[in-house]
Amino acid sequence: MPAALPIVGSAQEYRLDPFLIDRPIARATAPGATTGVVFFTISNAGNTTDRLLRASTPIAARVALHQMAVDEGMMKMRAVPSLELRPGARLELQPGGYHLMLLDLKQPLKVGEKFPLTLSFERAGSVLITVPVEEMGATPAARR
Repeated sequence: MPAALPIVGSAQEYRLDPFLIDRPIARATAPGATTGVVFFTISNAGNTTDRLLRASTPIAARVALHQMAVDEGMMKMRAVPSLELRPGARLELQPGGYHLMLLDLKQPLKVGEKFPLTLSFERAGSVLITVPVEEMGATPAARR
């Protein structure tokens, strides 16, 4: 599995052609919490559709791809089998939408810590990124 090197000048961007993975963050968790959340943005500069199939990290028993959506007037979270990445598109994993759920955390996530996360794509393969832990209410800064 290739490790994505941060792009020079930005420790928060990773490239796995044709993808740019931008500003991954996790939110700190309360003591005793068993779940956590990861957000980031993926841009597909290629000309082929691909899919994010799964993610893994040694700090959790498993990682699930999730979506928050309004269903019959209620905000609900549900697991999704994959996330489609169309050519030229940008997919934002953010509060109230798609995100990664860290399940059965081995320890709480603390502000200032970092952890490895492997993203596995259907066509592009896998990439290892580093995810910094920010405050409980943190959201990824928008980059345009």
